[in-house]
Amino acid sequence: QAEDGIRDVERSRGLGDVYKRQALTTGFDVSTASFDSSFSVSGQEVYPHALAFNTDGTKMFVAGYAGHDVNEYTLSTAWDVSTASFVDSFDISGQTTQVRGLAFSKDGTKMFITNNVGNTIEEYTLTTGYDVSTASHTDSMDISSYDLGIRGITFNNDGTRMFFHGQSGHDINEFTLSTAYDISTAEFAGTSKNCELIGVDITGNRELYDLEISNDGMKLLVASRHFSSDTADEQKAHVFNLSSPYDISSCVLASQTTDLNNDANTHGSNAGDYASLRRNHKLQSLEISNDGMKLFLLFYDDASDDVGGRLYEYELSSAYDLSSLTIVQSAGIKFNATLTTGIDNPSGMRFSPNGKRLFITSHAHGGTPRVTQVSLSRACL
Repeated sequence: QAEDGIRDVERSRGLGDVYKRQALTTGFDVSTASFDSSFSVSGQEVYPHALAFNTDGTKMFVAGYAGHDVNEYTLSTAWDVSTASFVDSFDISGQTTQVRGLAFSKDGTKMFITNNVGNTIEEYTLTTGYDVSTASHTDSMDISSYDLGIRGITFNNDGTRMFFHGQSGHDINEFTLSTAYDISTAEFAGTSKNCELIGVDITGNRELYDLEISNDGMKLLVASRHFSSDTADEQKAHVFNLSSPYDISSCVLASQTTDLNNDANTHGSNAGDYASLRRNHKLQSLEISNDGMKLFLLFYDDASDDVGGRLYEYELSSAYDLSSLTIVQSAGIKFNATLTTGIDNPSGMRFSPNGKRLFITSHAHGGTPRVTQVSLSRACL
């Protein structure tokens, strides 16, 4: 997140999937949201899973399961996907057929993908920053002894620390890089440096699904869910305190949500009332305002009600205290599941740097994968 309370999308890269856009006239206030536009990526990718922007929002990158490449788009207006146009793609089939995460160095001369099948992190060098046509594969890092089914990847501000998580290890792994953004110099910080997520029940069919680190590096936020159950307390968001910036070994569970699926947390807002008898109400992604007082949760929902997903906004009684959340009834968004304009199976979200645009990724199993924007008219910092 930026210091003015606006989330830095580039720092959040690689932890979600392809995004839809809506405009927010007030940053981090979805009560001011209005549908803006969508951008189809189906010509390049049918199952988008990873999305990243360059630092100024004039380039967008999408990767997924079907195309086996990283696709580059230019945006003639920064952070406005309606102005996107396809530029080029870079074939990554030699390294993976199932990319999950995507990340860039700050100057765009290094690109990283996570390989879900081979359990590797792949590194590429770009001779021109953020130009995938100049990319070449430079290194591969096997992470199978640390986790399986690798998902998200992110770095600290200077590229000397790398963090990733998968589906099996039930923890977040930290590596130190003696040369910034060079995985050949990566060294496991040790199990003592892992965040073991003590207090989070991720046994059986539970899995981690999203990860955030606050701008000051002192808070770690995690979303977890049960992929085969929809009972009231199977979807959770968690906050961990860190004793020093980006030191995940010091993580201590500070708070977590309870009963996210109950009526008090799902009824009465603009997101519509979730029918508790319906299945497939699953937590997909989370975001939090810079001051830690607003929490945003994105759920996949049952398309049989013509609802592809719901975005809820919650107020917290104290910063980063998830045990105290209250649904904001004047906010929230209900996304229809129509194949032409809706969001079918949303999978990730991120805010633009000024907090006035929200990007949501959609798998669109039955329809068209898109990048959709929502605009907010007022910023709540």
